[in-house]
Amino acid sequence: MARPTSDLLDLFGRRNAGGSGGGARAVSKGRAPDAPKSPWSGRQKLLAGAAGSLALVLAFVGGLAVGQGKRGVGLVNPGAGTTAATVRDTWILRGRALPRIAGVGADNLEKRALAHFASRFPELVTFLTSTAVEEAKGKFVPGMFRLVVRGFPDEKSASEWARHLGAETVGEYRPFQDCRPEKAPR
Repeated sequence: MARPTSDLLDLFGRRNAGGSGGGARAVSKGRAPDAPKSPWSGRQKLLAGAAGSLALVLAFVGGLAVGQGKRGVGLVNPGAGTTAATVRDTWILRGRALPRIAGVGADNLEKRALAHFASRFPELVTFLTSTAVEEAKGKFVPGMFRLVVRGFPDEKSASEWARHLGAETVGEYRPFQDCRPEKAPR
């Protein structure tokens, strides 16, 4: 069926001169008689929703308090229930200053020394680091490094390790030769 015009009034219909409309109208229908009625009033529903929201908020805050309690810190008073940690003095072994690049083939001595001590003494791996060498004025010496072993509980155990590590060689270098235990800086 072809329409001669594309006017919207023609599509939905025109108003008659008599006043009766031919257009679409909204029709409101009543509630179905078989729908169940709620025994609660609007005010009771609002009160129940507020109580449910309050219960959710309290459960969330309680969960946070329990989580904080497992770490030793309370939610209300962070200092309550925690004791001050006793700081123990630890000892370190500071190796000799060595060049980073050494040997005829320009070998990286730093990487080689770390790998050597990690393979020979696996119990020290987590305490062994490489640091830059500092001058007396706090400036770093370019191209130099030293190995440091941290975390010895007392001077006696650090001295024993100094004796073992002092005999180790990496290439022609002895990184811990003549090292002495030092108290670790705080």
